Amino acid sequence: QNNRVATMDSVDFNNLKEKITKKALNIVDVVFPQKCVQLSIVLEDTQYTYPLSHIHDNTVIPEIEADSEQPDTKKRKRDNGSVARNTHVPANNVIIQVMEPLKVELLESLDYLSDVKTWIQLNIPRIEDGNNFGVTVQEEVLAEVGRVEDASFTSLEILSKYFVTRAKLVSKCLKYPLISDYRRSTFDLDEKAYIDLQTTCRELRNNYAILYDTIQKNKEKIITPRTSNTSIMY
Repeated sequence: QNNRVATMDSVDFNNLKEKITKKALNIVDVVFPQKCVQLSIVLEDTQYTYPLSHIHDNTVIPEIEADSEQPDTKKRKRDNGSVARNTHVPANNVIIQVMEPLKVELLESLDYLSDVKTWIQLNIPRIEDGNNFGVTVQEEVLAEVGRVEDASFTSLEILSKYFVTRAKLVSKCLKYPLISDYRRSTFDLDEKAYIDLQTTCRELRNNYAILYDTIQKNKEKIITPRTSNTSIMY
């Protein structure tokens, strides 16, 4: 009975491995080049080619009149705090329109990379002495996949922090309307965020291209790391 259970488990595992392999090969052969083309088109779209002045124009911060005649500093801060809580400040629409679909692309990339990484790891043979060049190739490709995965994680983290940072700056603008540096910092933050979005999209496109090229050149070694033939990694 135990042997039958072990055999069934082995069959299930092999079916899972075959499913992962099929999915990963489709990602490498079809999805990666498609994403390269799609993101290249996106980068030429109007939303990614705005001048920074357009980003500046979409940074809307209401003008709050400060009552400079109030001698009570605590009372003035309390009043300004009340104004800040009751003043609607819209997000920068250009940033939102670019950021939301890019976040989806980054999340998708993490799914793709996870599948490809699992596929490569499942092809790593048992540890043996000698004839390990193919395994070295697999490890190098895995490291490249891991680098791209880390880049996507980092980009998502940066995007998530943007709103918190902006909210703090906008709050300062409303509380301290006489300090123009807070307002200027908000403009600069939006401009930097737009540049970061452009760079992130371009890097994601480039990473897809690099992974596609690297895996295609070394696919034989990834699938069959130990053979009688010798080869080199491109």
